[in-house]
Amino acid sequence: MASTIDDPLGSGLKFAVHQYAAGADNEGAAGETQDVDVEVEISLDVAFAKAPMSTSNASPIFKTGILE
Repeated sequence: MASTIDDPLGSGLKFAVHQYAAGADNEGAAGETQDVDVEVEISLDVAFAKAPMSTSNASPIFKTGILE
């Protein structure tokens, strides 16, 4: 099941939520042989927009890198 939730801290962002349930044998971990494990993933995609420039040959985007 996929859905979205609002940021509980009030930033206005929406988080993507993906979850699914699967049968599992958790008897070795003090569980039951017919347990249901629920896997949940919450993610956020953020992209920065390119700002407009008044000069035709200037750009607000800079390339950076990390040397190893």
